[in-house]
Amino acid sequence: MNGIHLVSTDRLTGSVLVVEDDELTREVLVSLLESEGFSVVSAEDGRQALEHLQTAPPAVVLLDLNLPEIDGWQLRALMLADPRLAKVPCVIMTAGRDPSAYAVPADMMLFKPMPEDQLLRTIGKYAPRHQSPAPTVQILTETQEVVVPVAHSRGARVVRARQAPPLPAQRRRSVSSSR
Repeated sequence: MNGIHLVSTDRLTGSVLVVEDDELTREVLVSLLESEGFSVVSAEDGRQALEHLQTAPPAVVLLDLNLPEIDGWQLRALMLADPRLAKVPCVIMTAGRDPSAYAVPADMMLFKPMPEDQLLRTIGKYAPRHQSPAPTVQILTETQEVVVPVAHSRGARVVRARQAPPLPAQRRRSVSSSR
């Protein structure tokens, strides 16, 4: 089989496994990655992550280190010990600047809070997008109760703003001249 490599179909799907015990952080990461066209699976602890990994290895793992059950250090060691999982790229994310984080063999390390564009670029190196990113809708705080559910139901990514961005000069003229 010169030049031909067999890859499991699970890896071809390009899924991202997000392993994060903080529910809000996990939901934000999943929502962001899905809105940008990635297929995402999540786990709240190392044991759930290991089950996902053994069932369907993802294209990349986004791994928090401080987890209940099996922590990130242990999970990464288990991945590296399994020939099926050893080559799955692993992006470590951690809030602390603990020097022991550098001891974890990883493809990349991100520090929380991480810039959205840095996270997306990093994940994009390892996992393909399945669809175009969702459109972004910027809304005012006063209208969010009505607009957010509608925007989400139509697949839009919502960015909350405190005040409306100014209209370009040409647009202002056309709006005021139409009255």
